[in-house]
Amino acid sequence: MDTFLLVLTNAIGGSTYPANAVMLRGFNHRDALFVRTALCALFFLPILWRARRRLAALTRTDWALMSAVSIFGYALPLGLGNYGQTLSTSSTAALFIGMEPVTIVVLSCIFLGERLTGLKLLSMIAGLTGATLIAFQGPPHLGAALGGRLIGNLVLASAGCCWALYTVIGKPVLARVE
Repeated sequence: MDTFLLVLTNAIGGSTYPANAVMLRGFNHRDALFVRTALCALFFLPILWRARRRLAALTRTDWALMSAVSIFGYALPLGLGNYGQTLSTSSTAALFIGMEPVTIVVLSCIFLGERLTGLKLLSMIAGLTGATLIAFQGPPHLGAALGGRLIGNLVLASAGCCWALYTVIGKPVLARVE
């Protein structure tokens, strides 16, 4: 069941980029960020209502970590993704979201003391190699790297990296309130 939910979540997350491309035709990237966040907030209100007792038990440190998650792990990558998508394509944005799990592994090793095993390292290399081959339509060469979408692709890659902050910064709070 966990594998099914993981695949379903990734499929839904990956499908947001084409929908976001359509939204960016009518909104600038800042307004699109606001609209998307407002819609998500509405969907989470019932969950927030059910969790009100747990929220009352949170410490100031928990609230500070949750604020950091909301700013650096949600708003920043979503804003970077919207901006990057205006400079690149939705298919490239969907590819660069693969930077998130790679960055989670790296940041977890640095800040949470988790071990970097050989299998994790091999998986990171395979993921980055696959995304690079797809993004460049083959092995990268300097001419393609300096092409018109380089800035957009770099912004999208940084957005993918920033999504990892959501997981790494939020882990201590989640461990306490589960």
